[in-house]
Formats: sequence, C-alpha cells, structure tokens
Amino acid sequence: MPARKSCILSDFDAFLFSRRAGIDKSPLKEYLSIKCMKMRYNNRNDVLEYEKRLTKEDYPGILFDVVLAELTGCKEIIDVGAGNGFFSIPLARQGFIVKAVEPSAEMIKVFQDKIDKQITSLINIYHSDWESWEGRKSDALICIHAIYTMNINKAIQKMKLHSNKSLLLIRSDEETTALSWVIRNKMNIERLLLKHTRMKVTSIFKEHHIKFITKDIEISKGVFFENIEEALGYYCFSLGVGSFSQKTVRKIIEPHLKWKNGKLYALERYWEKLFIF
Repeated sequence: MPARKSCILSDFDAFLFSRRAGIDKSPLKEYLSIKCMKMRYNNRNDVLEYEKRLTKEDYPGILFDVVLAELTGCKEIIDVGAGNGFFSIPLARQGFIVKAVEPSAEMIKVFQDKIDKQITSLINIYHSDWESWEGRKSDALICIHAIYTMNINKAIQKMKLHSNKSLLLIRSDEETTALSWVIRNKMNIERLLLKHTRMKVTSIFKEHHIKFITKDIEISKGVFFENIEEALGYYCFSLGVGSFSQKTVRKIIEPHLKWKNGKLYALERYWEKLFIF
C-alpha cells in the first residue's frame, strides 16, 4: 500500500529521530511529540482521516453519557479544544449553549460542516488556543483529550477561573488491551506525552490546592474492517507510523484480528481517567 503523505514529521518519526540522535532528555522528546501533534491537527488530510476514524468507532459513545451525567443543572458549557465537534454538537442537541474553543482552522471547517440548522444558534465557535481565549465564566467546562499540547499549568488555572465545574479527560494506559497499545509495546514506542500529562495534572492540582476527584472509565468496543489493508491504514494513522514500518505493524496486528460476520474484527479495551474539579 503506498504511503499516505501527511504531516512533515509523524509521531513515530519523532520518536525514532530522538532515539537515533541519542536524545534521552524527556523535555526535548516531549517537545517533539507536541510539535508533531499540532502539525497533524492542522493538516487537512489528517483531520479528515481523524473524522473518518472516530466516526467509524461511533465516538464518543459511552463517554458522552458520562460527561452528560456530570452536567446536570448546567446551561452554558465551554468546550476546550473542541476539535471536530464530537462533544459540542451532541451537547447542543441536548439544549446546552456551547462555547467551542479550537485552535485548528482545519478542524473548525469540519466542525462547521456538521452543524445542522436546529442547533446553529446554540454553538459559538472561537478560533483560538485556550490560553489566549477571552470570554466570560460559564456553568461548566469540558476538555476531552485536548490538554496534551497546552501549557498545562496555565490551562488548568484558567479552567478553574472560567467555570463552576470542569471535566478534564485523559487517556490511561492502565490495564489496556487495545491493539494500538500492543503495537506500541511490540515496537517499543514510548507514549511519553500522555504519561507526563497525567503526572503534571495531578501535581498542578496539589500545588494550587485545587480540590478534585477522579473517575476511571472502562471503554470496550469492537472495530470492523473490510480487509487487512483497511486495518493497517487505521492503526498506522492512529500511531502516526510511516510506510517504512507498515510491514512490522502488519505482522503485529494479523494474529489479533478475527473474522466476524464477513469482516475483520478487533476488540479494543482501554481506560479513560476523568478529573472533575
């Protein structure tokens, strides 16, 4: 399968670069990871592929129900790092007034195309990073897998000031059996940014005496593919792996894929950690 041209430097490219160059210092590795992630968010092809992949997974699934249950009694919501609108749009359909803050122009384009007339008046999109955004305080705030590329200290303190209740969701690698995790483990791909984010968040809460609780959310879902090539493209995109590693990825995923109802099937099980403050 020909390589799909995407961002200049993929997540895995950055990992290999840092390892081959002998860069073992975490700050520089973290900088490279953040740089790559931001590049993908602003690449049209990557954003469209991201939309396709999450739609295929029926995202946000039960995560939306968990978030919705925490917003009882709220009317106005800030969605920090709203992305393609996977939470903003269903929240507006539930009657919430949503202020969606998103720095990627490409994601905003996809987001806007998905808004139907019935909820147009309930969603306001702000093309801005969270740290620079200026707006008034709201009943609640959500930040779903969006804090990784931010100045985490500044972002959390601003969340506290701009909402009565904030929901911050971060992926956890604990007890995961997701195939993407299996690939990372087999290929020794370090998930440094995710690990450091969890550590930083907890440290910042304690440093600023912010009271918080956490909830662990188990996600279990099946992903279907028409053939091995589709599965390969799916996981290579998820990991930011270039064409040079596709043979390796294929060898890893083939034993884990099963046939079900005429399609290849993978069971993904992993955990999300929700910080409520």
